[in-house]
Amino acid sequence: MAWAWIENGNIFVSDSADVVPKDIAIEVPDGTLPQDLTIENGSIIFKTEEQKLAEIKADLIKLLQNRVTRYITTYYPDSKQRSDASDKETGEAYLAYKQINIIQLKADITSQVLAHYPDFNTALKNILKVYGSKRDPYINYWLAQLIKVAFRQYFVNRVKQQYFQMKQNIENATSKNDLPAPDSLTFNEPWPEGV
Repeated sequence: MAWAWIENGNIFVSDSADVVPKDIAIEVPDGTLPQDLTIENGSIIFKTEEQKLAEIKADLIKLLQNRVTRYITTYYPDSKQRSDASDKETGEAYLAYKQINIIQLKADITSQVLAHYPDFNTALKNILKVYGSKRDPYINYWLAQLIKVAFRQYFVNRVKQQYFQMKQNIENATSKNDLPAPDSLTFNEPWPEGV
């Protein structure tokens, strides 16, 4: 036999009668853990299977959120993401100043990323064929920077697609058996070479 009691808003369980406050403890089956119980209207009750499943789902989603953030920032730190936003704005402004149609350039960069990801070098060569300059090296520099930013952002989008798929699988689980094992919550999107 074990006993459970509430102390300072927390549930405690013990099978040792020596530590149990007799006046407030209730009997519970052996093997009962504090996480099997909850406090409702000041009383200790057993959690329902739905409550347990919801807690496990929340824990898995929190673990998944931590892992996706760690995976992305391992390759693409926050400081680089902020730097890329600035580079993108500066590069687009410079190229617009040099009479390059930025709307068309963005469409062409997007097409190259989609067609060649994760092969950055092929995409860059194709963009330089259309927009590159032999007289102004800054044009080529900013074109390379813009396509690097696009590849990095596409990497983040692909990782986030994996994240949302895994999160949806967790949310749609109807039993503990439907849930993925914590070790299986990993990301495998490769970082594009050369960016």
